[in-house]
Amino acid sequence: MAYSTGTATNQNDLLDKLKTFLTGTPGWTALKDTTVAASPADGANRYILFDAPGGGADNIYTGIELNMKHYNEKSLQDFYKCFFRLQGYTGHNAGLGFDDQPTPIPTYNNVPTFAVEWDRPLPYHFIANGRRCIIAVQSGRKWSTAYLGWYLPFATPAEAP
Repeated sequence: MAYSTGTATNQNDLLDKLKTFLTGTPGWTALKDTTVAASPADGANRYILFDAPGGGADNIYTGIELNMKHYNEKSLQDFYKCFFRLQGYTGHNAGLGFDDQPTPIPTYNNVPTFAVEWDRPLPYHFIANGRRCIIAVQSGRKWSTAYLGWYLPFATPAEAP
């Protein structure tokens, strides 16, 4: 398993470091890296789509999106100004966006997310092999974890439907 640890200067730097780490891990490929608006202050969403080798004939298609749409909105959670969304797919189409790839996780409130502080250093740990990537990010005093990839054989569909 590949492993990396360090501190990102902000959310975009964290995505850059994740992309560098994963594309340096055997078999992982960045399929698409895009920013959807002019700047984060404009509510930009940046996302990266990845292909992991899986095992045998399997390919594992995942994505991570930095969601900045609510950056300028005030809320009770003002400490956290943006969040990452995670996604999994059954394939890849270069002409489609983050939520439009083949068979994404339905977007009605069950797409995995984790919030991070806005524009602050983010200590992180990345662990990856050909089937999965585990991300741990410290935001303030809280650690958030994320999992991209194939969860089988650790859980069967009956155990984690």
